[in-house]
Amino acid sequence: MEINITYKNPEHEAAFLSELQRIPHIVNPESGRINPYWGASLYLLSALTRWPELRIAVIGEDYMAFTAAKEAFNLSQNERIVVELAAAFYNAGLWEMPGFEMVSGTCDTAFKLIIEAFRLRRAKLFYKDGEVSAEWEERK
Repeated sequence: MEINITYKNPEHEAAFLSELQRIPHIVNPESGRINPYWGASLYLLSALTRWPELRIAVIGEDYMAFTAAKEAFNLSQNERIVVELAAAFYNAGLWEMPGFEMVSGTCDTAFKLIIEAFRLRRAKLFYKDGEVSAEWEERK
C-alpha cells in the first residue's frame, strides 16, 4: 500500500531529493529502493534549518558521522533530539534512542517530523523520476 510523505516545507523536500541525487549508492539503480539505513535519517536531517552546514560535517562518501555533528555544533534541544533519532535510524549506535518524554517535549514542527520519520523508517522508500514514494513493508 502506497503512503504519502509529508515534508516540513518545499526546502525540506528539495534538500532530501538533492541528497538522494548527490550520493549515488543510497538508491539501488535497478529497483529504485532507498537504502533503509539512510532514508529516514536523511529525511530528518534534511529538515533542519542548519542542514547545509550539518551536511558537510555528517555526510561522507558512504557513511554518516553523527559524532561530528555532536562535537562541531552547539545543537538546540530540538536539533539534538532529531540528530539522535537520525543516528538511531541509521543504526550508528552512538547514542541511545531518545525517550518518549524527550520526543513529546519537542516543538510541534520537530514532533511532526519525528512521527513521520518513524513511519518512513518502517516503509520501503523508493526514488524514481525525481520523486520519493513509500510503501508499507510487511513485518512478521
